[in-house]
Amino acid sequence: MRILFTNSTLADRSGSELYVRDLAIALRARGHDPIAYSPILGDVADDLREATVPVTNDLRSIRVAPDVIHGQHHLEMMTALTHFPAVPAIYVCHGWLPWQEAPPSHPRIRRYVAVDDTVLDRLVIESGIDPARVRTLYNFVDTKRFAPRDTPPAKPRNALILNSRATEANFGAFVREACKQFGIGEVDLVGYGNDRPVRNPELLFAKYDLVFARARTALEAMAVGCAVVVSDPIGMAGLVTSGNFAELRRRNFGVRALTRPVTVDALAAEIEAYDPAEVARVSERARSEADIEAVVTAYEELYMESSVVGPQSSEDERQALVDYLRWLSLQTKLPGFIDWTRLKERYDALALDAAAMRSRLASERELQLVSDEVTETERKMRSDIATVRKRLHRLQTSPASFVLRMLRRR
Repeated sequence: MRILFTNSTLADRSGSELYVRDLAIALRARGHDPIAYSPILGDVADDLREATVPVTNDLRSIRVAPDVIHGQHHLEMMTALTHFPAVPAIYVCHGWLPWQEAPPSHPRIRRYVAVDDTVLDRLVIESGIDPARVRTLYNFVDTKRFAPRDTPPAKPRNALILNSRATEANFGAFVREACKQFGIGEVDLVGYGNDRPVRNPELLFAKYDLVFARARTALEAMAVGCAVVVSDPIGMAGLVTSGNFAELRRRNFGVRALTRPVTVDALAAEIEAYDPAEVARVSERARSEADIEAVVTAYEELYMESSVVGPQSSEDERQALVDYLRWLSLQTKLPGFIDWTRLKERYDALALDAAAMRSRLASERELQLVSDEVTETERKMRSDIATVRKRLHRLQTSPASFVLRMLRRR
């Protein structure tokens, strides 16, 4: 089959971008003809091209219509549906919060896919999609690429933090302090947040005994055979065991699982629970239950089911496009929408760093050694947060913000 993938970007190696890459490459290996479309190309687009999967940022370059559209992100999905007027589609939702993940409505979208139970709620409860049209396919790992390492050691000797949002201030310092209590002196922090992106995590994981990560990264580290503490600057779930693996996987080791605050003591308790036998059992479950090949087979079935096209109503399609454009216009043109989004991002970042610094200072026994520079930095953060909070409050309580929240619940 000829399958057209859409995604917001194919630049950074993260989330949905890597999902497209790995699935498209696996489908190519099975004899299908995947094509990837995104208006923004980059590192992941290069990965796809290296695997001989065609990539484009202009749908006009595709001269032969696909058999089915595998849509991710509503703008790119609706663009592809409009460009190829007779092609059916499925829509895959990856996130609970991102605006780009909002599921569009269109008569040619045959099925919807949720990658975890949290996203399933967004599709069925918040967006009102018929549960009979939704299938949950939990996230996967390429077990051939993420090969198993040696037997886990009796005690972890080193640790890795791999997280796109983690910095030394908001997360790294907590992990280092917790690891120090168990004689783990080597703790490396990598990811976009620390300006150290990783191209081949499968090679990196094999070098570490203990990994602090979330979502897809956590699952890949488990498959290699690392002990994994599901954690993030916004919260933590804890050490993955054979007892909690299934529940955490249903939540994609992600946002709904990150319910506990990150503290040095909480992290230390999880490190103390390290058990090499449990690490091996978790790795075996990740490799047997989350292997990419089972998910590829499920997608092949969905593509075949969806490719059976019934009678098309041009009026229904026209109305679907009109409704979508109206919704999109209101989303993007409400007064304060862009400012509100930028302010919220700045506020979240400042609040996270300031909270981390306050927690670190509070846990220090020798506060008198904290430099005046650090104290002044925290004071400035508080001032910036107060300023942003006031502006954010004005925007959140404005009539435009109220309408925006109502629209997001559609």
